[in-house]
Parts: sequence; C-alpha cells; structure tokens
Amino acid sequence: MTRKYVSVAVLFQAVTSTLVACPVCHTQTGEQVRAAILNGSFGSTLLLVLTPFPVLVIAVRYLLPLLPISSIDENYVK
Repeated sequence: MTRKYVSVAVLFQAVTSTLVACPVCHTQTGEQVRAAILNGSFGSTLLLVLTPFPVLVIAVRYLLPLLPISSIDENYVK
C-alpha cells in the first residue's frame, strides 16, 4: 500500500513540476496559443483529427486475415 502512495506522489511531483517549468505557458504567447487551440471549432477539429484512426482499425481488422503470412494464427483475428 505504501508503494502505491509513493508512486502517486512521484507522479504528482512530475506533473506539477512540468507545468510550473513551462516557460511559455504563463506568457501572452501561451495565452494566444491556448485561445487558438480551444476556440469554438475545437470539437470539429478534434473529430477530424481522430476520424482516421477507427477507419484504419477497421481496415486492418478486415485485411489482416487476407495477408499471406503463415505465422498469423487463423483464430487470432475473429
């Protein structure tokens, strides 16, 4: 149980020190970057960026059994 608390403390320290150490985050440039990224079109931009990944997963899922590789078990992709 103590190991879990130590791990959480180390992770917390790493994250907070990284956030504080950012030289750009607390400047006018950082504010402009955040405003440009998190503007009104954030949702649609995120959707457009993430759309190819499910398409690629589906393509690999259905094309993998068609590959002539003998090392792939036939029951692996079902």
